[in-house]
Amino acid sequence: RVVDNHIVSLRRKLEPEPACPRHFVNIRGLGYRFDA
Repeated sequence: RVVDNHIVSLRRKLEPEPACPRHFVNIRGLGYRFDA
């Protein structure tokens, strides 16, 4: 849950629309990917 909380915090700060993330993408079974 710690990683999830950090990702949510980063999405709030960096994503233009946190409900529809484009930069921090969750890859099911692998983890998270950052697309610049």
